[in-house]
Amino acid sequence: MIAISAASGALGRLVIDHLRARTDVVAVVRDPERAREGVPALHGDYDDLAGLRTAFEGVDVLGRPAETITSRLGRNLPR
Repeated sequence: MIAISAASGALGRLVIDHLRARTDVVAVVRDPERAREGVPALHGDYDDLAGLRTAFEGVDVLGRPAETITSRLGRNLPR
């Protein structure tokens, strides 16, 4: 199974849409209510390592779509 973290973001949703036509995919998101409809969703928060371990059980591949990285101050960070 492929898990996509940050799957409720714009890029994450595109990746989910692309993959789900080809394979089993699950969305890993902080708020499962925001996951793409029809896609299994698991709660995963990078501030909760124990929760991430649980969310990633049974996952063969983890994808993390790269988006603009924003600092906690709201500024875009260099890549």
